[in-house]
Amino acid sequence: QQGDDSAVGGYFGLMVKPNDQWQFGMTYRSAPDFKYQAAAFRNNTQFLLKDTKFDSPDAWGIGAVWRPTESLSVALDVVEVRYSELTNDIVSNFQINDAAPIVQEGIAPLKIDNGVEVHLGGEYV
Repeated sequence: QQGDDSAVGGYFGLMVKPNDQWQFGMTYRSAPDFKYQAAAFRNNTQFLLKDTKFDSPDAWGIGAVWRPTESLSVALDVVEVRYSELTNDIVSNFQINDAAPIVQEGIAPLKIDNGVEVHLGGEYV
């Protein structure tokens, strides 16, 4: 496989601090897609060359920080990473005919579930 591509992604964040003890936030990351060529070889002979893409996963999250004292902070955030985007509209590099169905007997197409990450942290200074 080889490729040379550039793309633009975006990141948006919003934070609200209603008082000195609490702050809340949310984020959204729009990740870019990258195009590349995939080749297959048999006995050092190329028999397949396809244009395909790598779709980086988007993510969104929410979080909160609690400061019960001036010295102590406790933070919690939850982030959903859209890992399923890695396999959405995937082009199989091992399928010679793109019009043929990817699902073969006993072989299911590659699918990845989205993930949820939970982060908890604290700081005492």
